[in-house]
Amino acid sequence: MKTSLTTLITILVLGLAAAGLSACGGANVGDHVGGGGVGDTIGGDEHTGEPVKGEFAVTGTWDLSSPISADRTVGDAFADALVLKLAEKIPSESAVEKVDAVVRPVIKREVDGNAPEALRPDSELMRALTATLASVEVLSELQLQDGGLTNDLRGTERIVAFGFSHDGQSFMVTPDEITQDLGVHVEASWAAQAEGDGRSIDVENHRFELRFGDLVLWLLTNVLEQANAPLVDAVTESLECQVIVGALLDGREGLFVEVGGREYGFDAQELGSHCETARGLLVDRALGMFALDAKVEVGGTVTFLDDDGDDRADRLISGPDYGGFVGVAPEFIAPRLSVSFEATRVE
Repeated sequence: MKTSLTTLITILVLGLAAAGLSACGGANVGDHVGGGGVGDTIGGDEHTGEPVKGEFAVTGTWDLSSPISADRTVGDAFADALVLKLAEKIPSESAVEKVDAVVRPVIKREVDGNAPEALRPDSELMRALTATLASVEVLSELQLQDGGLTNDLRGTERIVAFGFSHDGQSFMVTPDEITQDLGVHVEASWAAQAEGDGRSIDVENHRFELRFGDLVLWLLTNVLEQANAPLVDAVTESLECQVIVGALLDGREGLFVEVGGREYGFDAQELGSHCETARGLLVDRALGMFALDAKVEVGGTVTFLDDDGDDRADRLISGPDYGGFVGVAPEFIAPRLSVSFEATRVE
């Protein structure tokens, strides 16, 4: 897969910057800020975000495999679409969760039994896709500025490249190559607060317009050499709404869901209509499962390290709680995302 000259130059610059700054002071990830003991702080004020302001080059590893490895199936993808359509009728914040509890078990039983073999979790294709997504290299640029209060920070992180490995081969690709939209950017706004320990910040969850489905399509075509269209056709052909509606009703006149002390019902005609709508939504998804514009959201604790003792953070290291979710399903059941990264100061 070709990578643009601009991308290669950017990656080279990031790599050189990372190599140069990481060598400062000879410190490693386990070192304490300021080069002293556990109680040492950076900058003398343990509540200030001042030491972290600046520009950083970020190299991270994202585990994006959970939408597949977390036992999510074609039945889950169809249930997601149908649940959201049914819940639109119910004026309650808990509607999606309540409808889901009633609908998903039936949908998974009926749909997964007829799903294409290639899309079942233990298939060769899905195992290969899981392995490729389990360790994605992410190169980005991070800028952090004042957030308005002494200990607040705000900023922007822009992803410049993704790296994948498969069968001993490495692939590097830019966001615009994945989406086939020249000049597209994948970025998120940071909001963070310096912690009282004087050596870490708490980063609020921030959303990247990652377009997970587009990423899967790129991998299918360029890495796994698998066509998407035949698999999508097989998915939609396996979905028979008459059978699905019959299973949901199970001999009753309607499907009833209790939300907030009130009962809401759907008759066979309504269920059939919503089923056909949900079925149609899968046509435009990667493998019939993943929306092309699905996003990711991440956040957590970040430690900062002063390698050269100048009262400025030279490196930022993600903590063990850093991560979030992949938005391929309603948030309360969305598969989790783990992230690790190291950022080195370039300014």
